[in-house]
Amino acid sequence: MVAEKKGLVRAVWNGPFYIGPLSRPVSVGDVLLKTLETLWRAVLSIVVLLVVGGLGIAAWVQVIEPTFFPPLKTQINATATYDDGSAKLPPAIGEKPFRCSPDYPIRVAFKNNSKTTIGHLDFSIEGRPANRSDNVVDGASWRQADTIIPAGYTWQSCWAVSVEQGLSPKTLDYKINIWGATEADADAQFKPVPPSASASPEPVASNASPSPSPSPTVTLGTIKETDWQKIGMGCSCSFSVGTPRKEKLIAGGDGLTFFRLNGKDHLCTAPDTQAMFDGPVSMSCGSAAVQVTPYGKVQPGEDGHSSNARLHIADTSGTLSLTGTWGCGC
Repeated sequence: MVAEKKGLVRAVWNGPFYIGPLSRPVSVGDVLLKTLETLWRAVLSIVVLLVVGGLGIAAWVQVIEPTFFPPLKTQINATATYDDGSAKLPPAIGEKPFRCSPDYPIRVAFKNNSKTTIGHLDFSIEGRPANRSDNVVDGASWRQADTIIPAGYTWQSCWAVSVEQGLSPKTLDYKINIWGATEADADAQFKPVPPSASASPEPVASNASPSPSPSPTVTLGTIKETDWQKIGMGCSCSFSVGTPRKEKLIAGGDGLTFFRLNGKDHLCTAPDTQAMFDGPVSMSCGSAAVQVTPYGKVQPGEDGHSSNARLHIADTSGTLSLTGTWGCGC
């Protein structure tokens, strides 16, 4: 059996042009056959190398890399549950438990099981009624979070969802799909929450409905027509309040954000355009931290869309929360 296999391998290696060692006198036909024999073996060697290389790459991609170098997104445990803050919880020991609100009732938790710090997440929130396989959450395909999650920590946040007509978000089973995870920059800083009785610290971030502003000194000026020149041309988004609408914050164009806080102009880098279109949006502008959280049904327009939203700004002078409309277009 072994001899037969060796004979088959040798026959393939020799190929159809095999002539063996040349002996004098050498004819033109002999030289031609020897050339074809050498060419056959060269081509066969290349094919073997390609096959072995392909199998090696496949083994690396399918087995070795996932086993020994798993992607960052596979090292994150994500859960989503309905929590509008109304259900009673057991008495808490230490910190007050993290709760969501009726406007943002989907509590999402990301546990970083890797050995590196996460700086950005791309994910979707899906919801399904009992005994059904189709996702019924509208606009569930793409969401982003730029929170910093150190190794071993859990980050929680609250999100709003819109579901198909006739269904209640409270009755759905929720699932998180993580599309991508990026390691935090070397200069990224994480400020831990105050210590609690929990053995596993949990940094908490929330997109929940902001409480009324405790400081009446924080004001947000109305955007003027000439202010649009400050951010440049291109796809853009704006936060507006009232009827007729008064724009309070604009972002996009050449990748800039502009607003007027306490009479002072703030011009800084805007988030990625796709992130602003999908929401929620978080950004820092000098000493001001800004968060725009769209919620409810998305209304399509001629060149974009809009939805209800809440704007929350925290500055050294205080905080401000507004309810209005977040509209994006090109």
